[in-house]
Amino acid sequence: MDAELKFKFNLPEERSSLLRTIKATDCYIAFFEIANEVFRPSRKHGYSDIELQKINEYLEGDHAEVVGDVIGLLEKKFFNILEHYGINLDDLE
Repeated sequence: MDAELKFKFNLPEERSSLLRTIKATDCYIAFFEIANEVFRPSRKHGYSDIELQKINEYLEGDHAEVVGDVIGLLEKKFFNILEHYGINLDDLE
């Protein structure tokens, strides 16, 4: 069964709503990259991004536990915000 969904926007008044609709996939991709490029490397394989490689030193140094905890808290906050708005990245793949 084919389903068709159409959106109608009154421009220019609803320009922001139109742009949010158009950019939804880009937002998903950005959130997914944040989760996988900012948070996941601290738990898995370390950071390969040149701008974040300095974090590897902290994760291997004297303050590794504290740094890991801070990154974990930021990751938890990130996902709590997404959950608050009903966004589950796994559902959107």
